[in-house]
Amino acid sequence: LPVGQVRFDKKEAETVISVMIDAALRNRGYGVTMIRTACEEIFLKSDVKEIHAYLKPDNEASRMAFIRAGFKEACDNVQHSHPASHLILVKC
Repeated sequence: LPVGQVRFDKKEAETVISVMIDAALRNRGYGVTMIRTACEEIFLKSDVKEIHAYLKPDNEASRMAFIRAGFKEACDNVQHSHPASHLILVKC
């Protein structure tokens, strides 16, 4: 059964990741695996050099999933007129 989806949006020089996990399957560690696997694939099959994630500041579970997948925290940001936690993964 599908667990969720990962989407990448490339806008000019920035590639942004979005992750959605089925509500019934959250908090089981699937997010880390999905994020890590999808990022490895896009780095392997494209010219993307870094991936940005923008999260709601109070979404600690998502923040920890991205950190466990290798993302590093950057300066907080504003996305679509809302405060956002900003994390970045750079291709090694």
